[in-house]
Amino acid sequence: MKKTTMFSLALTFSLLTGNMASAMSYSTYTIQRGDTLWSVSQRLNISLASVLAANHQVNPNNVYEGLKINMPVGEKAKAADQTNTTNNTYTVQLGDNFWVISKSLNIDWSRLVAANPNVNAANMYVGMKINLPINLNVQTNTNSDNHTSTSSSMPVSSVEAPSYLSDGLFPLKPGTYSPFINTFGDGRTFNADGTQQRNHEGNDIMAVKGTPIYSVYNGTVIKKGWNTLGGWRLTVKTPDGKTAFYYAHMSAYATGVEIGSSITKGQLIGYVGNTGYGEEGTEGTFDPHLHFGMYDITNGFIVEDPYNYLKYWEKTSLTAKY
Repeated sequence: MKKTTMFSLALTFSLLTGNMASAMSYSTYTIQRGDTLWSVSQRLNISLASVLAANHQVNPNNVYEGLKINMPVGEKAKAADQTNTTNNTYTVQLGDNFWVISKSLNIDWSRLVAANPNVNAANMYVGMKINLPINLNVQTNTNSDNHTSTSSSMPVSSVEAPSYLSDGLFPLKPGTYSPFINTFGDGRTFNADGTQQRNHEGNDIMAVKGTPIYSVYNGTVIKKGWNTLGGWRLTVKTPDGKTAFYYAHMSAYATGVEIGSSITKGQLIGYVGNTGYGEEGTEGTFDPHLHFGMYDITNGFIVEDPYNYLKYWEKTSLTAKY
């Protein structure tokens, strides 16, 4: 069977909605570093379907900094209209999942999931009623461009030490990477067969291709090699066997790093790249960066948000010797 890609889905959608798109009025938005069509649609409170219909010539998997895209004028987020604040319920719309709803209503994702223990996220359907957390407090942050944003960037000085692994090391040397925000849980439009959205299981740190990557902690290499999403990746287990660190999209590995190798904190393990999102050797479908993930491996492989760890390690690693 021929593999369906996000691009072909977008193209099909644009052909089906061509008449609607031609009747719309547009403004222009310039893609910023780290943007996807999905993140832009969420930030500006415009439906992804409308953005795709307005940009049928754009490959959603090849959006780059500086690209100018069309944005439908007068389009408003529908989330507020679908929210019953009296009964604390929300009506599921086309394309919704827990993460999408949490972002559009500015609700903590874990609280939203906890409020719906009987809902199978894989079987959500249009028109379904879900519960919202009690004492819903919707807050909206606006940046200097008047773009609504739910991503957070924590001042380094305000970061508190985590209760576990506080002696870790930031994976990139100071001055070798761009400032980063918390992209954990953000929507991503590529998966192994290209047919559905997934949630981002880590934080992206933008850096020049070839920038050295260092181990954040002592451990043992448990996975190495190509991954469709992660490209050339490395997974390192901590000595206590509780946590695994995931380094992805590498351009190359450091010499001597193999499965079973013992790794020390601060050891060179590889180099920043832009590999992944395809068959072995695929690179260049996005800007170079380190994708850093954390997993609780005490009972399976449970994803964790690494952002607070990274921000604390960033603060404590300013004078570290790599």
